[in-house]
Amino acid sequence: LQLWDVSEGGIVTVLTEGGTIESFPIMASPNATQTIDIGVFEALEMNVTFGGTLSVTAIEICFDGSTTPGPVRFAPPSETKSPTAMPTTSPAPTGEPTESSAPTDCYDQLRAKLVDQVGTDSTPVPEDEELIVVTSQNGTHVGFEVNQVWGSGANISLIAVNHHVNFTYTECSRQYDVTPDSSSLYLAKCFDEWADVTVYIYTADDFSEEECDICETPEEDDEDIMVFHFEIPCNSECDLSASPTGGPTSGPTSGPT
Repeated sequence: LQLWDVSEGGIVTVLTEGGTIESFPIMASPNATQTIDIGVFEALEMNVTFGGTLSVTAIEICFDGSTTPGPVRFAPPSETKSPTAMPTTSPAPTGEPTESSAPTDCYDQLRAKLVDQVGTDSTPVPEDEELIVVTSQNGTHVGFEVNQVWGSGANISLIAVNHHVNFTYTECSRQYDVTPDSSSLYLAKCFDEWADVTVYIYTADDFSEEECDICETPEEDDEDIMVFHFEIPCNSECDLSASPTGGPTSGPTSGPT
């Protein structure tokens, strides 16, 4: 991985097929080229997290020829299976609408736990909305999404997210130009099966980053900052691709095809 003009530090994280995550630091190198030798086998995903600005100038990927199948030149397309002899029929319709089961405790294992909040009396989180949604878990890291859940009625200048990216480095990520229903993805390091994440919501009309300490605890009389401190579980037995089941179906199932 080759980078150019890194204004601040950062980190590269690589997820492997085995479920482990390798981390590589990014050093500040203004007006200079920086090469990071990843050297990870069976990599599935690479994330570059940084503050300030940088440019990715090159990504080199090496394939193991002994495990990667090569193309077969001029090979004809494979034959598809023939259709079944007779049309199949679906079961007869049910007589009454069926009611799906209620969500299990598994869904609760995926939810971020709100530990503390500051400055939310005037603009609380809307009911039935989730500021943080867990997107991935592997025991050592947790992926999560931070959402703007207040819609168009809130004046939000900046959303900042403070989280650990490894054992020693804590990052304050910033999201500007916040729009209604906007969201951003993050990856946090876990400690004792939990990840600590703090979300800062800045609502001042005349917000200026030069005059504010981003990701710092606000003063007691500061009404333009909302702070939410979460603990996110890093392990569960849940399928993250499956959402909770809803209410009953609207009517009987359809007839045979």
